[in-house]
Amino acid sequence: MSALSRLSIVRPLNLVALWGAAEAGARLAGGPTLAPASFAPALAAAFGYARNDAVDAAADRINRPDRPIPSGTLTAGWAHAVAWICLALGAALTLSQVPRAGHLALYAFAALSLYLYSPWLKNRGALGPAVVALLGGLAVLWGGWIGPHPGRSVAAAGLASAVTFARECAKDLEDVEGDAPAGKGTWPVRAGEGPPRFALRLASGVGLLLIPVPWMLGDAGPWYVGLSLAVAAPILIWCDALPPRDAVAARCTARALKVALTAGIAGLWLGATPV
Repeated sequence: MSALSRLSIVRPLNLVALWGAAEAGARLAGGPTLAPASFAPALAAAFGYARNDAVDAAADRINRPDRPIPSGTLTAGWAHAVAWICLALGAALTLSQVPRAGHLALYAFAALSLYLYSPWLKNRGALGPAVVALLGGLAVLWGGWIGPHPGRSVAAAGLASAVTFARECAKDLEDVEGDAPAGKGTWPVRAGEGPPRFALRLASGVGLLLIPVPWMLGDAGPWYVGLSLAVAAPILIWCDALPPRDAVAARCTARALKVALTAGIAGLWLGATPV
């Protein structure tokens, strides 16, 4: 059992993106760069990823056979242990670093939501993608609360939530083959593939409309405009025009939306204008 196997259970690249989202929120709000508190959302997410893999091991044998538990490189018990360690580290960081009491409530809300996500909220149709999208936006607001002008992070949080919702719809569509036999109640399993496919298109359209808002408000400048128009906008247009019709296309869509989200976060971090 290698250290790399233990690390992959928490999706390191996703954690970097969440840390970046909180950092972008902090920069937009005029907060300090590389504040230790901005890593707390990533630790909460690590708890959710590891717990989700432990609970969803049966479905992942079909949907994600390369993941640590179905591939046999990590046990469900280890995944649970990693999850709770990450949650505790995030709580300790929050208690020691954050400047606002609101962060404590937000961390508790995120922890409870992620605990309930697998297996309950994830199996309640549209509620599953909605919860993940909300938490994605809250990561930006978390960073915004670190700075003196948190209102400047609100538009970016809405954009992050819209793109995250579209991505979660794509992931649910991708995983129908394994989720249905495993008894999962995800949105496409419960309602068919039509509603989440339509929601993916709608969320992509909303994200596209929200792209110019941080620039129009004066919160972000050329770096944001360049990256969002060159990378994020074409992907969102593609997702709106050509929603996925099978699992392979859904996987490509989910990966493309992840690129769009990352480009937007990078653009906000690099392009945040001085307060």
